[in-house]
Amino acid sequence: MGTQATSSQSPGTSPYRSASRKSFCSPPAPTAPPLSFKYNGKAITDNETWVFLSQSGVNHITKIGGKINPEYRLDSINDDAITMTYLPLNVKQTLTINNKIAGNF
Repeated sequence: MGTQATSSQSPGTSPYRSASRKSFCSPPAPTAPPLSFKYNGKAITDNETWVFLSQSGVNHITKIGGKINPEYRLDSINDDAITMTYLPLNVKQTLTINNKIAGNF
């Protein structure tokens, strides 16, 4: 009169397989760092616009389409904003211009 244990598992599966499964989320996608540039002004000469920026005490001068530093390229400028690309991720970012404090001499 022996009793026989029954299992609700299908043959060939381990009772420990589901217990060892962990739910993993993929890491968040990389993002560009927040812009740390300050707009200091612009000059237009010979149909080229040159933009003056500073970042952590370092001054940058570049024209539209030029690199600001190894990580950023200046794409465009208008009266309200500068558009630049964070090159390692090819992400466009916008720096708002406040003309009341921006390099008016």
